[in-house]
Amino acid sequence: MFEILADCQWHSKCEIESTGSGDPNRNLQNIKDRGWPKGKGMEGPKKRHCDKCGKGENHWRLVSESPVDLPRTRGLSGSQISAIKAFLGCTDAFDGRKYPPGELEVDHKIPTKRLHGPEVVDETTPNWMDQYQLLTRGHNLEKRQACNKCVATGRRPLGKFVEGGDDYDSLHGCRGCFYHDAEKWRAHFGSRGESPVCPACLSAMQAGNVTSRRFCALCGRELAHTREDKTR
Repeated sequence: MFEILADCQWHSKCEIESTGSGDPNRNLQNIKDRGWPKGKGMEGPKKRHCDKCGKGENHWRLVSESPVDLPRTRGLSGSQISAIKAFLGCTDAFDGRKYPPGELEVDHKIPTKRLHGPEVVDETTPNWMDQYQLLTRGHNLEKRQACNKCVATGRRPLGKFVEGGDDYDSLHGCRGCFYHDAEKWRAHFGSRGESPVCPACLSAMQAGNVTSRRFCALCGRELAHTREDKTR
């Protein structure tokens, strides 16, 4: 898909989809992460006439042939992705459940906007896989939204941390936050006999809908009892 946009001309959604290069939204996000962020390195979506289908379609284009921002990573190879999934047991870090490999994405624990330089994958470094966790697509999008809000406000999400507090600081960085290392966060509060509160259950609590304290024993959203659930 990058090869299509590399000429810095406008290209339509149906033109991109016709290449069969996979999920367009996922590919667009990958390009943004590689150094072409929206508004600075990439323009769109913008409604324009599509020469391919003759209709008004969303179009995108790159502003520059070269990255305008620090890339998130040099990119993981297919073998590296498979190795990480095998190492982590194809287990989603948020809910602790196993999923088919194709339903999981390799997530960088530290988000792009918190990096101080390009992240380089060096397999010769001990424990190099520790910088990743596995998330379903929905959980990955949820994390991205939470991290973007943290970057914008300086306030870390959820109000419950393994280390550090509500305010983001250079000493702790992302460490201690649920979204940084969800497995470690769940294990920490579980070992203390506390029921961790996942984002969905926290929202239910804040909305005043929780009628039982038996929720999130393993960040398990099926344990969140709301008034609506009780009537079923």
